[in-house]
Amino acid sequence: MFIILILQEQKQAQGPKKALFVHSDLNMSVFNTFCGKFSFDIMVVVCTNYVVKKMKTRCSSVKIWIVAAIVLFVCCSKSQKQEHYGVSISAPSVAEASCESFSAQELALLGLSNGWTFDLLGKASQNDSSSCNFAFLPLLLIDELHACESERAYVEALFAFCDLEDTCFEAVRASFDAIKQRLCETDSSLAVNSRHEGLKKGGFVICQSARTGLMREDALKTVRHSFSTCRGNKRFCDFFNLSGSFRAFESEDELAIDIPVGNGSCSLLLIKPSDEHAREYVATFSEKRYAEVIKGLEERKLSVSFPDFEGFVSQKPLYFPQIQTADSLALSPYATISCQFSLFKPTEAVLQSLGKSLQDKILNSESGETATFDTPFLFFVREISSGAILLAGMYFE
Repeated sequence: MFIILILQEQKQAQGPKKALFVHSDLNMSVFNTFCGKFSFDIMVVVCTNYVVKKMKTRCSSVKIWIVAAIVLFVCCSKSQKQEHYGVSISAPSVAEASCESFSAQELALLGLSNGWTFDLLGKASQNDSSSCNFAFLPLLLIDELHACESERAYVEALFAFCDLEDTCFEAVRASFDAIKQRLCETDSSLAVNSRHEGLKKGGFVICQSARTGLMREDALKTVRHSFSTCRGNKRFCDFFNLSGSFRAFESEDELAIDIPVGNGSCSLLLIKPSDEHAREYVATFSEKRYAEVIKGLEERKLSVSFPDFEGFVSQKPLYFPQIQTADSLALSPYATISCQFSLFKPTEAVLQSLGKSLQDKILNSESGETATFDTPFLFFVREISSGAILLAGMYFE
């Protein structure tokens, strides 16, 4: 927190008077302080001429500081409660969870994972001036770092911001395993994997993969369409063309479409910036903005066109954000993150067994607006009932 006192002359009819301005830079999210990309709430408090007049020229600098401190204390007491890893605004508390399968310990880890996701997205954009694909599974990434003895201190520093019931190694490992098992039990079409490999020159590679399906009749076929990259180039690739009722959100800054995947327990959220500065948009995309997009989603009749993710792969060297706690400073570990993501097409037999074919024909009988994701966009795979972000990524190439 930085406090700047400025004595500024005010020329008025009655003669020069002095007004005291207290500028306080308040970070409203402790989480974002660790990555250097945060939005400040600037609070300017103006002491009235009446107060300054009472002080007159006899006021010492000590008295000015005392008044400033009192004013700042009053204003801070009215500000929002600070948010951090353990108070994720995009993952539910125990009382809010619509599914009863997750324990308080597991929900705390999901909240930690969600909050850390956006810091890592911003870090990837800030550290690399180029625009390339990037994806990762945040929960499994934390799991890998915790399992790696040399990096465990970093994850334990994250736990300082997370209200875990038990932070011992065995309890945390059991919680991670339970979450992964429940996610697979919820949707058998969802497959997520992660492992880490050491490098001869030091450091390590974390290899991840995610796979889920589009259980829709209109996903059986794809069409060729051009995609414009950040470098101004165009390439042709296969696009899904889906029509029906989707939850959507549109503003001056972005267009978001939420598409059910698997058996409907998860969704693929696509977010396309409205201008051509996709990398800058990603660098400033916060958990707060993500929560606003989710909250603003509304049902609309749409035709949605987006790349089928065939052959999507990313490999990116990344320094993780530094973590500062009251007791210690966790240095930023370095790793190369490799991730693959794919959407598989259903078969006719699967559609009939799920009763999807007739349902899709009814939904697709009415045409609506068209939303085409043919420029760089953000994407998230999220588990709907828990709010957990299973996969986060940027589609640039």
